[in-house]
This record gives sequence, structure tokens and C-alpha cells, in this order.
Amino acid sequence: MVVASGRTLATIQWYRVPKGSAEGTAIPDATSAMYTLTTTLEDDGAQFYAVATNANGSTTSARATLTVTKGSDNLDDYDYGEDDTEQEDEDPWETEESDEPEDADRGGDEESENPAK
Repeated sequence: MVVASGRTLATIQWYRVPKGSAEGTAIPDATSAMYTLTTTLEDDGAQFYAVATNANGSTTSARATLTVTKGSDNLDDYDYGEDDTEQEDEDPWETEESDEPEDADRGGDEESENPAK
């Protein structure tokens, strides 16, 4: 992304320099502040830069070198755990309700545990 400011609005043109080349060529329709592309392995090492131009002249951005690496061969065969079986959505905070009073597991008579009564 490039930012250009001035009293006269600047136009922007992006350029691509192939790996091993010194000169760039204008990328058709790449005339906004941001340039996005889909890459291939052949794009590795290519450089990109932008030229902003207005009535007062032009300025060239620094070049950015693109690095593209080959993805893993086994990514296409990876099982992401998606299957066609239906699973019930369970609430992890849901607890089973019991008909027994909360203190039923104390194992004793309340009166004997509380001598003040």
C-alpha cells in the first residue's frame, strides 16, 4: 500500500519487475493505493513498486520483493475432521438435575451435625 498526498490529487501506477530484471513494466489496471495479486511459484523474487504522479511531479516507492514458497504436498490429503455424520450440540455447562436435595450426600442427620438445635 502506498500513501500519496498533495494539493493536486495524485494518480498511482503499480509496476512489476521480474526476478533477474532491472526494469519494471506497468501492471494493467493497478492504479489504486493498494495492489493485491494471486501468486504462483514463478512470482518468487519479483519486485513491485508504485509511482505516484500529480501536477508537481512524481515519486517512486521503495521496491518490495515477493517471496513465494512451495506448499506442503500433503495438504490436499489432510483430513480436517469434517464428515457427514450429525452430532448433537451439547452445552458444556449443562448439568444433570437430580430429585434429591442438595445436602442428601452428607450421609448424616442434620440435627446431629448441628448441636445448637
